[in-house]
Amino acid sequence: MTTKKNRTNKYWLNIRTRHLVPMILAGFNALSMLVVYEMLTSPALSRLNVGLGWIILLFSLVCLVGSYLLIRWIISPMESFVEKAKKIPAIPPRLLEDKDERVSSDVEHYQRVLNKLTDFLDKKEAGNLFPEILAQSRIMMGLMSRMLKVAPSDSTVLITGESGTGKELIARALVEHSPRADKPFIKVNCAAIPEGLLESELFGHEKGAFTGAVSARAGKFELADKGTIFLDEIGDMPLPTQAKLLRVLQEKEVQRLGSGKYIQVDLRVIAATNKDLEEQVHKGLFREDLYYRINVFRLDVPPLRVRKDDIPLLAKSFADSTPDPKEIAPEALDLLKQYSWPGNVRELKNIIESACLMSKDGQVSTKELEIAPSQQDGHPAMVSAADLSAVDDLDRWLAESEKSIILAALKRSGGVQSKAADLLNIKQRSLWHRVRKYNIDAGEFKK
Repeated sequence: MTTKKNRTNKYWLNIRTRHLVPMILAGFNALSMLVVYEMLTSPALSRLNVGLGWIILLFSLVCLVGSYLLIRWIISPMESFVEKAKKIPAIPPRLLEDKDERVSSDVEHYQRVLNKLTDFLDKKEAGNLFPEILAQSRIMMGLMSRMLKVAPSDSTVLITGESGTGKELIARALVEHSPRADKPFIKVNCAAIPEGLLESELFGHEKGAFTGAVSARAGKFELADKGTIFLDEIGDMPLPTQAKLLRVLQEKEVQRLGSGKYIQVDLRVIAATNKDLEEQVHKGLFREDLYYRINVFRLDVPPLRVRKDDIPLLAKSFADSTPDPKEIAPEALDLLKQYSWPGNVRELKNIIESACLMSKDGQVSTKELEIAPSQQDGHPAMVSAADLSAVDDLDRWLAESEKSIILAALKRSGGVQSKAADLLNIKQRSLWHRVRKYNIDAGEFKK
């Protein structure tokens, strides 16, 4: 049983350092002033004939030492924490360094280090909370960190990205980690439903509303009540339907076709598109007011070509999930990393499944990978502004791009370096130096 004394101690220990430090320093100052006052006014102490300067110096030294010990008491735990963190292999050493010359104090230095470490742990937590998303690249960890922040809310989410990047998977992960996880999750592909039927699918209809409406029917918005509706490929939605969707988002009510009654709905909207909606707005193909209404919290899913660190993880998962699981040879993985992946993760899945079916010796090699040569040998894909976050080290990125081009040229030339040099329009000696620089074995490509 907790005693009153214990409760008092507990509350005392819970005083925050930001409040405690000023209180202690103020106490030192008040004590100094009181002692000096006593020494100046007390007849007994005045007989000691101690000079005022020495008294002030003495208590200044006391305050100095006390303040120093107090600051050490604050900083020492942070120093100890950082030193212990350096010994943990899972934490990159760069997170515990702070090279900013503008940092003016130890406290500010440790604050910056701890902030970076907190962001790192936040991303690690996000990766653990979304096990269905196979990723280990920095750019995907950042995406999952944003997902972790928006998933528990009811905010409207706009997911953008190229076809095949896994936008529906992202939407499903958001729902599974939201308070509406046990409620309906209704998916609508706006591009797959004919324009004449889309309104009926979304809003429902009454009997006799149009030819063929032999009975009343609830729309997708009604079915998603209390849950979530996922509007995939919203950029392909016709303009008249966009106007009605805007009312649903603003008023939280729907009107069936052929009905004069409005039905209240409580739902969360997640939309996805592979189109540039801002460009669609400028072209008059998408309503500007609807764009701003759905673009509350945006998640940009990166293409596979800028998250190549995820390819081995994805390829292994796809290979293990086939009816006849196979290992993927190291040279096959290298080839997969060189490819530009216009079809993104969906294309990778199909290629791995096909390669596993073609392989006869329990291992997928380069000859089983049905990758178009034009996609291997071309120059590296242009990096857009949205993809720049993947280029965290320009020198490393350029080196990887150069190596990929050389490997592609050697593959096309069958490992003959003179032909590869002609393909790249460089001197053979220049190619030879690059082959040595990147430790490439041209003999592997001999036909």
